[in-house]
Amino acid sequence: MTSQLTTTLMRQYQNYIRDAHPNYVVHFDEHDIRIWYVLIGGLPHPWERAEIIFQLNIPDTFPHMPPELRCLTPNGLFAENSGKICISIGEFHAREHDSSGGVGWRPCLGIHGFVVSGLINALLNFEEIQESGGFGICNELVETICQLSLDSRQANITKQPRLAQIFHNIMLEFP
Repeated sequence: MTSQLTTTLMRQYQNYIRDAHPNYVVHFDEHDIRIWYVLIGGLPHPWERAEIIFQLNIPDTFPHMPPELRCLTPNGLFAENSGKICISIGEFHAREHDSSGGVGWRPCLGIHGFVVSGLINALLNFEEIQESGGFGICNELVETICQLSLDSRQANITKQPRLAQIFHNIMLEFP
C-alpha cells in the first residue's frame, strides 16, 4: 500500500466525519486502512430497525477502481458472506461509466458516494434491484426482509461480535 493511498483514505475518512450521514457510520480496520466496515440503519419500511454491516475492501488502485463489497448481516437483499456483490457502481460495473451519467464507478464518488448511491439507494429501491438481479442479490419477500431487519442487531452480535462491539454505541442511536 502506498502512502498516497493512505493519504487518500484518510481524506475520505475526514470527509465522512465532516459530512456525517444520518443512515450510516464507518469504522476502518485498525491493522489495514483498506478494510472499512459500514453500518447502515435508520431506513424506512421494510428496513425499520435494520442494522446492516457491510465490509468494503478498498483496492490499491482506489479511487480509480471501486471497493469490493461484502455483506455481513442477513437482510434479504444482499447475500450474507457470499463473496462479492453486484451493485450498479461496484466492481462489476467499474468500467461502464459514460459521460452521460450512466451506471458504473466514478472516482469522484469516493466512499461516501459508494455507500449512499450504491448501498443505501439499493436498499431504498430493493424491489427494482431484486427484479434486475445480479451476483449476490437475494429475492426475499417483504415479510422476510422485515423479520431479518428486526433480527439484525442480534445477528450482528452473534455473527460479528467484534464489529457489534465497535458499533455498539452508534447502534444505540438508531431507532
